[in-house]
Amino acid sequence: MISPLIRWDHSKDFYILQGTELYPREEVVTIAITDEEFAYLTGHVINGKNLFPSTGYLFLLWERIGTLRNQEYSDVPVVFEDITFHRATTLSKYNNVELNISIQKGIIVT
Repeated sequence: MISPLIRWDHSKDFYILQGTELYPREEVVTIAITDEEFAYLTGHVINGKNLFPSTGYLFLLWERIGTLRNQEYSDVPVVFEDITFHRATTLSKYNNVELNISIQKGIIVT
């Protein structure tokens, strides 16, 4: 066995960052239409399906940009260009929806 021959050098400290420190540009938003905060979304029905509105995605991004700038989102002017929505998110009163809001590195938030 070689384990008695191996020694760890404890002269240096190596810190491990927490998840929020690693990815400060990410946030998970849980949408539960049973919560009072999101109850108004039950009225957004298209073709018989209760869908999360496309403007809701943009609003969540706008809020996140405000958070990154340490400002209220309403004080942060934004311009969204060339937006493509690939599919709709169906909301249900029985299941919560988790949306991962991520602003990728290289996107300018100044």
